[in-house]
Amino acid sequence: MKCAVRAVCVLVLASLLFGTSTAGAEDAYEKILKDSLYGSVFGGLLGAACMTLTDKPFDHWGYIGTGAGVGLMLGMTLGFGSSMFTKRAAAEIDNKGVNFALPTISPELETSSPTRLAAITWRVELVKGTFD
Repeated sequence: MKCAVRAVCVLVLASLLFGTSTAGAEDAYEKILKDSLYGSVFGGLLGAACMTLTDKPFDHWGYIGTGAGVGLMLGMTLGFGSSMFTKRAAAEIDNKGVNFALPTISPELETSSPTRLAAITWRVELVKGTFD
């Protein structure tokens, strides 16, 4: 049983490290999921490393789960934060085809100089095209 679990862990880790994306544009949800998985793997490894530093390492198996949980939360936060700062259109057209994504809604503050009134407008890009 232990051998099968180790084999599955090695295959999952290898697919995460050496997997390539066929699409040029990565979906925001895919980025969040990938960063969460990386965070949980590295958090679990860090928890295992901290477990070996104790006097009785086999009494502290919870360190691995705690490290994986903290790594998952940090990875999710990093993935969500980095995907929110990239502006995306609902449809991006290039030479390879059309990619659909969740568009980014960004607020813009406009002020008029004579009246000094401020207006907040929301901007959404629907279609974005690049052609070479």
